[in-house]
Amino acid sequence: MAGRSSTLSDLAGLTVRTIQRLEAGESMSLETLRLTADSFGVSVSSLFDDVSEDPKANKIEQLDQERSLQIQHRKDENILFRKITWAIFITIAVIIATIFGYLEQTGALSHNDIWEYIFVSAWVII
Repeated sequence: MAGRSSTLSDLAGLTVRTIQRLEAGESMSLETLRLTADSFGVSVSSLFDDVSEDPKANKIEQLDQERSLQIQHRKDENILFRKITWAIFITIAVIIATIFGYLEQTGALSHNDIWEYIFVSAWVII
């Protein structure tokens, strides 16, 4: 049991003693319950058989709603980050294509030189 408590304490960011109290069914703060639930990736209310009789039921429900909003916010941020990354990538590709096109038109680089630069650059990036 000590090994399990130690692992859970590392995941939740709580002391082993706090985890042992939680396992023993002692009363815990909402913050402790939130950290424990977060470490398992579940809602606070799922740590209980039934929270409707608990005096902290409203606060537990509020924590669950806040957690859901935070998860959705993180998902939205990840989507935005991917879109921005792709926009930057496409912009850089267009700029490079424009520069190579200009260099080819002016005769500074041949068509084969451009492809060589592209392959070498791709190899370095990978």
